[in-house]
Amino acid sequence: MSKIFIFTLFYFSFLMSSPINNYNSIFYFAKSPITNSLGGIHFPASNVGEVFYQPILKESKIKNNFSISFSNPFNSQLEIVQLSYCINHSSKNNLSIGFVNRLVKDVYNTINAWDIDQFLIPDFSDINYNEINNLSYKDFAFLFSYSKYLKNINLNVKFKPSYNSYETNKALGLDLDVLSHFFIPTINTSFTIGIDNFFSYKKWDSGDIQKNIKEYFLSGVMSFEKINIYLQTDSLYDDKIAFEYKAGDLFCGRIGMSDNESYAIGFGLYSKTIELDYAYLKHDFLGNTNQISILFNVDNLKLLKDNIDI
Repeated sequence: MSKIFIFTLFYFSFLMSSPINNYNSIFYFAKSPITNSLGGIHFPASNVGEVFYQPILKESKIKNNFSISFSNPFNSQLEIVQLSYCINHSSKNNLSIGFVNRLVKDVYNTINAWDIDQFLIPDFSDINYNEINNLSYKDFAFLFSYSKYLKNINLNVKFKPSYNSYETNKALGLDLDVLSHFFIPTINTSFTIGIDNFFSYKKWDSGDIQKNIKEYFLSGVMSFEKINIYLQTDSLYDDKIAFEYKAGDLFCGRIGMSDNESYAIGFGLYSKTIELDYAYLKHDFLGNTNQISILFNVDNLKLLKDNIDI
């Protein structure tokens, strides 16, 4: 019990007090189960649930696809719900939208419980329990993702407005990511290069301003008959590697490793109408995360319904 209490004190004081930290951002938690199980690597995706983090492949058939995802990061201290929908997809461009909500569960407000400049992780004797109360916290954001397709090149921009409230303090924010994916057919390898948080700005009622750190990255995917190998390096010194095994069109297994998480595993089950993906992440300090998503191919579901009616 004391371990859980110390975890709660440390994590949420860190979360709310750090002025510049990408791991505070709601978009850090907006990765899909596929992305999370592959260690958080950037890659060209064919699932609209990936749109918060990935460029969408030109060859994808995802128009009108809808995805919903649920996760409980850090031993269920948080609940994350994501919605994604593809408005339009053609050989020329892609337009997709998303929504993500972060809920804090059964957590105390400890920001004034001790002097964080003096005690990063306090002993129980350092804590003023009279300054602890229930946390009032809201956090949600939207996504507008646009891709322009050229020959073997995908240019992608993600426009991400957000709203945040902590106790009586409220904030509006805006983040912008820019990505480019290109494919080299002769070696059957694709590369993604980009900048997460190319623009980042959040202003609180108190006048405080937060900006997420620009993250420059380069990733690659080498594709074989049944196995994909993923690699990424970035400016935050977080190197990543992941492997994906495909058993036909119905099943996919994944494992990913990075410098920030110990490891992540996951799998996917697929049909023409519904896709199910799951990820499990183990973090060395902050605990475990389970995530599941369901994608609905709306056009194929309508076609199936019409055939049944006949």
